[in-house]
Amino acid sequence: MANMDIGIMPRKRAEHEPRLVLQQCCFCCIRLRTGSLILAYLYLIGVTLNLGYAIMGMATVISYLIQMSESFRPVLIKITLLTSVILVLNFVTIPFNVLLLVGLHTERPRYVRTYIIFQIICTILTALQQIITMCIVTQIFSTLVGVLLTLVYIAINVYYLLVLRSHYHKMVEGSDQRSQMFQNSRLTFAPKA
Repeated sequence: MANMDIGIMPRKRAEHEPRLVLQQCCFCCIRLRTGSLILAYLYLIGVTLNLGYAIMGMATVISYLIQMSESFRPVLIKITLLTSVILVLNFVTIPFNVLLLVGLHTERPRYVRTYIIFQIICTILTALQQIITMCIVTQIFSTLVGVLLTLVYIAINVYYLLVLRSHYHKMVEGSDQRSQMFQNSRLTFAPKA
């Protein structure tokens, strides 16, 4: 009983290191911030082009819907519904992509995190839409091409999300370091009179 001094030291919270954080973009020497900006601009261009193609496709299907016989109408109605899903997703994606670009340019992690959550949901919805489209198509070749394109789409989006998530973690880590530097600096405030 000679050593009765039991010092309870506060336990340090285990630092949770995020997994799958990339150090660079595109497997080469491009910094994450630059790669995130490049990918975000390319994604915005792709969504805008996809929106234009979807509008043209919708107009074409509607013109065929008016002219075709009754036997083709159920298939054309299904295609119209699937194309409208693409239109809605693209219309919603553009403002979120602009939010991402603002967040990347102004170093606001909250905007980037919001976009990452949205993009995960959008990727899942688009993959489901592609699966439904493949179920409607009866030709084997079209189905195989659709499966391949869907897998490529998912792989590209997963990589895109990994780059954004890695940059997001770097942004948050940087903001934590800045706040600690501010707290550790010796600031003196004049007492209130």
